[in-house]
Order: sequence, then C-alpha cells, then structure tokens
Amino acid sequence: MAINAFLLEGVISDCFISFKAYFDLTYSLHKKVYDFYFQYQNKDLLQEIREIEFDVNSIQKRMAEEIVWNISQHTPQATDLRFFLAVLLSLKDLERFADYGFSIAQIINKQGKELSTVFKSFDIFSEMLKCIKEIWKEFIKCKGRINAIDLKQCSGIRNKFIEMQKHAFAKTSELVLVISEMNKDLPSFVHLVLVKLGRAMDHIFNVIENFCQAYFPDMENEDILNES
Repeated sequence: MAINAFLLEGVISDCFISFKAYFDLTYSLHKKVYDFYFQYQNKDLLQEIREIEFDVNSIQKRMAEEIVWNISQHTPQATDLRFFLAVLLSLKDLERFADYGFSIAQIINKQGKELSTVFKSFDIFSEMLKCIKEIWKEFIKCKGRINAIDLKQCSGIRNKFIEMQKHAFAKTSELVLVISEMNKDLPSFVHLVLVKLGRAMDHIFNVIENFCQAYFPDMENEDILNES
C-alpha cells in the first residue's frame, strides 16, 4: 500500500503535467524542423533545433530519475506503478521522436534545395504533424486512460498517415529519377527522410500503447487492432 495515498495522487498529477509538457517540447522541435524545410538556409533556426534537442535529452534523463525515485519513495500499488512505468517508457519514445526530427533537420541542412525540389508537391511533413496532433488530442481527451476504442481511433489516424507515406514513396521515387543525375546521393536521402517520418509516428503510437497497457493490462493491443 502507498505510504501516503494523498501525497502519491499529487505526485502522479504533477508527473502527468510534466509529461504533457515534455510532449509539447518534442512536438515543437518537429514544428521547427518543418519550418527549416522551407528555410533550409536559416542557420539560426537550425541552432534553435539543436538547443531543443539538447533540452529534450536532458529533461528525459531528469524525469526518468524522478520517476524511479518516486517509485522507491511512495511504493505505489499496481495501477499507479503501471502508470509510472508507462511514463518511463513513453519518455524514451518521445526522446526518440525528437531524435528523428533532429536527424531529419541534419539531412535538410545538407540537401535542402534538392529535397525541396522533390517534396514541394507533397504535404507529407505537415500531414505527419497533423496526424500526431490528432493522436495527442485523443490522448489528452481521455487523460491518458487509453481504452480499446481510443486505441482503435489512434490506430486509424496512424494508418491514414501510413497510406500518405506509401503514396509519397511512390511519387517521390518518380521525381528523384529525373533530378538525381545531379546528386547521386539524393535517392537515399529522400528514402531516409520518409523512413524517419514513419519512425517518428511509430514512437508516438508506442506512447498510446504504453498507456493502454498501463490502465487496461488485460487487453491485448494486437488483438484489438486486428478486430474487424
């Protein structure tokens, strides 16, 4: 039993508030990466992205240490313990989400003009941000208590993005063939950007699954998603 249930409730509330703020920070990094795609010569913007990435890494470590400390101090019962573990796992997912954004920014820094030529007819960058915002809206609406209906809703949003990603793979491949004579490395960079956008989305969906398992541990996520 928790040493002080009232105190633990406050700790959990503060932890969830901090977690939401951490998501906002990682999402802000991706928004700046999106801006950098259009302003690839703006080195000040690239520096801002670097600084956010540094903050993301340091905050993730600090929050993880605080969670471990709170678990040791408050001896939470099963449900509360699973909440802390979900946050702990999800912090790492959000940190990786930000890492992929920073990695894309580095590619844009090297290949900005050529990437703009390839992607100018596609909204894959902005669509990823929109889909992630939709998923996060569902997460906030249920205060992290993801049930089967919420999980399916978020999965549908993710699948919508995956279809956009497949379309972008096909269409950009056609464009790359036309302009890659000037830059032999361009095809691999374009492919890498699209893959990293997909991986970023995967880590956001991991957060949803982490919290679903925390609050509904008897549900099998894979079975739910495979239901017709």
